[in-house]
Amino acid sequence: MLTPSRHTTPVVLASAVALLLAGCGSDGSDNSNSGAPQKSHGPTRSATPPSKAPTSSPPPAKTSSPPKAVDGTNLAACGDGTCEVEVKTGDVISVKSSSGAKEFMITGLSEDGPTVAVGPFDNPMTTTVNGGVEINGVSLEITPLNGKRAIAKVS
Repeated sequence: MLTPSRHTTPVVLASAVALLLAGCGSDGSDNSNSGAPQKSHGPTRSATPPSKAPTSSPPPAKTSSPPKAVDGTNLAACGDGTCEVEVKTGDVISVKSSSGAKEFMITGLSEDGPTVAVGPFDNPMTTTVNGGVEINGVSLEITPLNGKRAIAKVS
Protein backbone atom coordinates (compact mmCIF):
# COMPACT_ATOMS: atom_id res chain seq x y z
CA MET A 1 0.00 0.00 0.00
CA LEU A 2 1.19 3.44 -0.80
CA THR A 3 1.47 5.98 1.88
CA PRO A 4 1.07 9.55 0.76
CA SER A 5 4.12 11.62 1.33
CA ARG A 6 4.27 15.23 2.27
CA HIS A 7 5.11 16.20 -1.32
CA THR A 8 2.56 14.12 -3.22
CA THR A 9 -0.51 15.13 -1.20
CA PRO A 10 -0.59 18.75 -2.41
CA VAL A 11 -0.05 17.68 -6.03
CA VAL A 12 -2.88 15.14 -5.92
CA LEU A 13 -5.14 17.61 -4.15
CA ALA A 14 -4.40 20.37 -6.70
CA SER A 15 -5.08 18.01 -9.59
CA ALA A 16 -8.44 16.97 -8.12
CA VAL A 17 -9.46 20.59 -7.64
CA ALA A 18 -8.43 21.43 -11.21
CA LEU A 19 -10.55 18.56 -12.59
CA LEU A 20 -13.55 19.63 -10.54
CA LEU A 21 -13.27 23.24 -11.68
CA ALA A 22 -12.89 22.20 -15.30
CA GLY A 23 -16.16 20.30 -15.07
CA CYS A 24 -18.01 23.29 -13.56
CA GLY A 25 -16.83 25.65 -16.27
CA SER A 26 -18.30 23.54 -19.04
CA ASP A 27 -20.58 25.39 -21.46
CA GLY A 28 -22.72 22.31 -21.81
CA SER A 29 -21.53 21.53 -25.31
CA ASP A 30 -20.65 18.01 -26.08
CA ASN A 31 -18.37 17.54 -29.03
CA SER A 32 -19.38 13.91 -29.40
CA ASN A 33 -22.16 13.10 -31.80
CA SER A 34 -23.90 10.79 -29.37
CA GLY A 35 -27.30 12.34 -29.99
CA ALA A 36 -27.96 12.44 -26.26
CA PRO A 37 -29.83 15.51 -25.05
CA GLN A 38 -27.70 18.23 -23.55
CA LYS A 39 -28.03 18.95 -19.86
CA SER A 40 -28.57 22.51 -18.82
CA HIS A 41 -26.45 23.83 -15.98
CA GLY A 42 -28.69 26.81 -15.19
CA PRO A 43 -29.10 30.14 -16.88
CA THR A 44 -26.41 31.23 -19.28
CA ARG A 45 -25.38 34.75 -20.13
CA SER A 46 -25.03 36.00 -23.63
CA ALA A 47 -21.91 37.82 -24.72
CA THR A 48 -24.08 40.59 -26.17
CA PRO A 49 -26.47 42.58 -24.00
CA PRO A 50 -30.17 42.02 -24.61
CA SER A 51 -31.58 44.40 -27.15
CA LYS A 52 -33.97 47.06 -26.01
CA ALA A 53 -37.45 47.19 -27.37
CA PRO A 54 -37.61 49.39 -30.44
CA THR A 55 -38.44 52.92 -29.55
CA SER A 56 -40.88 54.80 -31.66
CA SER A 57 -39.97 58.22 -32.87
CA PRO A 58 -42.15 61.07 -31.61
CA PRO A 59 -45.09 61.92 -33.85
CA PRO A 60 -44.44 64.75 -36.28
CA ALA A 61 -45.33 68.14 -34.94
CA LYS A 62 -48.79 69.13 -35.90
CA THR A 63 -49.03 72.18 -38.00
CA SER A 64 -51.65 74.43 -36.63
CA SER A 65 -54.42 74.99 -39.09
CA PRO A 66 -55.75 78.53 -39.45
CA PRO A 67 -58.83 79.35 -37.42
CA LYS A 68 -62.17 78.76 -39.07
CA ALA A 69 -64.84 81.44 -39.24
CA VAL A 70 -68.09 80.47 -37.51
CA ASP A 71 -70.17 81.51 -40.53
CA GLY A 72 -67.67 80.31 -43.12
CA THR A 73 -67.71 82.52 -46.23
CA ASN A 74 -71.43 83.33 -45.94
CA LEU A 75 -71.30 87.15 -46.06
CA ALA A 76 -75.12 87.33 -45.84
CA ALA A 77 -74.80 86.07 -42.22
CA CYS A 78 -73.66 89.61 -41.32
CA GLY A 79 -77.02 91.17 -42.27
CA ASP A 80 -78.30 91.07 -38.68
CA GLY A 81 -75.19 92.87 -37.35
CA THR A 82 -73.49 89.81 -35.86
CA CYS A 83 -71.24 87.41 -37.76
CA GLU A 84 -67.81 85.90 -38.15
CA VAL A 85 -66.89 85.29 -41.79
CA GLU A 86 -63.83 84.52 -43.87
CA VAL A 87 -63.15 87.34 -46.34
CA LYS A 88 -60.84 88.20 -49.22
CA THR A 89 -60.03 91.43 -51.04
CA GLY A 90 -63.13 92.72 -52.83
CA ASP A 91 -65.69 91.16 -50.45
CA VAL A 92 -68.48 93.47 -49.21
CA ILE A 93 -70.05 93.00 -45.79
CA SER A 94 -73.50 94.61 -45.50
CA VAL A 95 -74.77 95.24 -41.98
CA LYS A 96 -78.08 96.66 -40.77
CA SER A 97 -77.59 98.82 -37.70
CA SER A 98 -79.66 101.25 -35.64
CA SER A 99 -77.97 104.10 -37.50
CA GLY A 100 -78.78 102.67 -40.93
CA ALA A 101 -77.20 100.16 -43.25
CA LYS A 102 -73.43 99.99 -43.32
CA GLU A 103 -71.25 98.44 -45.98
CA PHE A 104 -67.65 97.46 -45.50
CA MET A 105 -65.53 96.50 -48.51
CA ILE A 106 -62.28 94.68 -47.92
CA THR A 107 -59.88 96.66 -50.15
CA GLY A 108 -56.62 95.03 -49.18
CA LEU A 109 -54.96 92.43 -46.97
CA SER A 110 -51.34 93.49 -46.55
CA GLU A 111 -48.65 93.11 -43.89
CA ASP A 112 -49.49 96.62 -42.68
CA GLY A 113 -53.00 95.45 -41.85
CA PRO A 114 -56.29 94.93 -43.63
CA THR A 115 -57.78 97.98 -45.33
CA VAL A 116 -61.49 98.56 -45.41
CA ALA A 117 -63.61 101.06 -47.31
CA VAL A 118 -66.81 102.14 -45.58
CA GLY A 119 -69.65 102.88 -48.03
CA PRO A 120 -71.27 104.51 -49.80
CA PHE A 121 -68.55 103.49 -52.21
CA ASP A 122 -68.87 106.52 -54.52
CA ASN A 123 -67.16 108.51 -51.74
CA PRO A 124 -65.85 105.90 -49.28
CA MET A 125 -63.89 106.38 -46.11
CA THR A 126 -60.92 104.00 -46.15
CA THR A 127 -59.11 102.85 -43.04
CA THR A 128 -56.54 100.29 -42.01
CA VAL A 129 -57.94 97.96 -39.40
CA ASN A 130 -55.25 96.82 -36.97
CA GLY A 131 -57.29 94.73 -34.59
CA GLY A 132 -60.65 96.43 -34.66
CA VAL A 133 -62.60 99.57 -35.49
CA GLU A 134 -66.02 100.89 -34.53
CA ILE A 135 -68.00 102.99 -36.99
CA ASN A 136 -71.47 104.32 -36.18
CA GLY A 137 -72.18 101.61 -33.61
CA VAL A 138 -70.86 98.73 -35.71
CA SER A 139 -67.73 96.99 -34.44
CA LEU A 140 -65.49 95.31 -37.03
CA GLU A 141 -62.49 93.16 -36.13
CA ILE A 142 -60.30 91.65 -38.83
CA THR A 143 -57.75 88.91 -38.20
CA PRO A 144 -55.42 88.23 -41.18
CA LEU A 145 -54.87 84.57 -42.03
CA ASN A 146 -52.36 84.32 -44.87
CA GLY A 147 -52.18 87.56 -46.86
CA LYS A 148 -55.04 86.51 -49.12
CA ARG A 149 -57.76 85.71 -46.58
CA ALA A 150 -58.85 87.07 -43.20
CA ILE A 151 -61.56 86.53 -40.61
CA ALA A 152 -63.94 89.46 -40.12
CA LYS A 153 -66.03 89.63 -36.97
CA VAL A 154 -68.95 92.05 -36.90
CA SER A 155 -70.84 92.91 -33.72
